[in-house]
Amino acid sequence: MFERLLEDFDLREVTSDAITLVNKHGYVYTLSLAKTFPLILHTTLTGPDRPLPPQTNVVKSLVELTVPLPSSLTRDDEHKVIQFQLADGKRVTLDYSSDIYLQVTESLVDEDGDQQDKRLVFGTVPRRGYVLSEHGITRYSRYVEGNINVGLGEKAAPLDLTGRLFELTGTDAAAYDAYTTDPLYKHTPFLINLARPYKTPTQGIIQPSSYAQYHSSNSDGMWDIHHKRSDPQGYFSRYSQDWGGLDEYIIFDSPNAETRHRPNGYADAVDSDWKLEKHVLDRQQSTGNANTGLRYLTRTFAELVGNPLLVPRDWLGYLASGMGLGESDEPQAQKLLEGWPDLCKEHDIPCSGMHLSSGYTAGEDDGNRYVFTMNK
Repeated sequence: MFERLLEDFDLREVTSDAITLVNKHGYVYTLSLAKTFPLILHTTLTGPDRPLPPQTNVVKSLVELTVPLPSSLTRDDEHKVIQFQLADGKRVTLDYSSDIYLQVTESLVDEDGDQQDKRLVFGTVPRRGYVLSEHGITRYSRYVEGNINVGLGEKAAPLDLTGRLFELTGTDAAAYDAYTTDPLYKHTPFLINLARPYKTPTQGIIQPSSYAQYHSSNSDGMWDIHHKRSDPQGYFSRYSQDWGGLDEYIIFDSPNAETRHRPNGYADAVDSDWKLEKHVLDRQQSTGNANTGLRYLTRTFAELVGNPLLVPRDWLGYLASGMGLGESDEPQAQKLLEGWPDLCKEHDIPCSGMHLSSGYTAGEDDGNRYVFTMNK
């Protein structure tokens, strides 16, 4: 597999709401902060032959999303390091001294009761964070031990995708196996990384922060979720995009947000929105509840890409579709279909509808799949 490391970046500018790096080959990396709860780091990486996706799949404009970077931002131009603190106390470090190394940490008490000031929430793999594939970009994330991974649309069971490799492409996967087949139907490059809570001797149950990654490209690709190992980096996650530049949204939950330091520089309106949204989402104490983080992350993702329309009421019930009924010659398919409502009633199945789906029968002459066949 072709990979070429992107390095030799220099700082182009730091504006009030974005950091821009550029290298001698014309590749541009930007980082901005989105005004949402939970917080989002929006990063892009483009080049002369790797533009942004033509359709971003994000319904909100950058004007709606972007907010000023925190006043806590500091620069070390000699060592090529930029740091700033998010509203809930997480620290973001962007090191471009060789390649691009992005890291987000938080301050927590560990399982032994000791203060851990740099607990890793999210980070790229050093010297391998962003690389060029043949026509696209591949990004490597560090493995956070003990976390579970869910998402990617419709993927094979079980629910935790850790330790597996998945293809991202839209396909009609007929006769798939629920545990082994990939890909299935839905192509959704949205992966949630959930941290497990743990008990401490001094502060009870602690819930570390979780995060999610969304890539807005419709390009085919691959997600390697701690499936492979590479020394000396160890296990990693790898998102490989077959074509185009990277447009990534990294969403962070904040399970202990009320008790953490909020740095100066955030507008009162942003701060009040933050608190209001958290209060509406979670009226109970969130510490020690990983489901709370999952709720935050999925809600924010829905706000980015748009909420689904409310379906008709009959769609909320059970819809039946059985190939055996429509294909039967003896007894006649028509009689089997007419008797389906009574059969549901007999077995106490509240069926809302019956439909003939794609691939219901095959043509006798050509073998093609049709919704139904008129067999005279």
